[in-house]
Amino acid sequence: MPMSRADAAGLVGATFVGLSQDLNHLAKGTYDADAHNLCIAYVEYFDGSNLLLFAYSDSSKMNKTMKGFYEIPPSNKYGDHFGLSSMQAAHTEAKLLNYILNAFPSVGPKTVTHVTLATARDPCTSCTKVIAAYLVMHPGKLTVHGFSAQTGGGVPDLSGTPYG
Repeated sequence: MPMSRADAAGLVGATFVGLSQDLNHLAKGTYDADAHNLCIAYVEYFDGSNLLLFAYSDSSKMNKTMKGFYEIPPSNKYGDHFGLSSMQAAHTEAKLLNYILNAFPSVGPKTVTHVTLATARDPCTSCTKVIAAYLVMHPGKLTVHGFSAQTGGGVPDLSGTPYG
């Protein structure tokens, strides 16, 4: 069952606040967390198990331990399913969805049955297109919860894409 919006809000909110505080401490008070994004993927498998994946848009101030937890390589490092530029491939939603498509088998007990994305910012235009393309490949198998102080958050509007 997809992660609820309330659970996604709590998870992304608490993780983003804690990560921002840690990064600000490491950067000696000069880090602007509001300029970056955190995206979390709750991946559900056919066998009933699940996995949380985290991607952060700027790992330059992270220590090795933090990078091991939050750093997913840009999608062009392991196969790009969406035809993205190198800049677009570094966006958190694109990194996670490409990683999921490359890392998990399409058949078997670890077949992905659903993905819930919780993102600290509403997805940008290029990520909205990636989300739409993923939905075309896997209809009904993706839920997106976007949270943004500026807009109040919401599901990406796919009407301006070829998939909407």
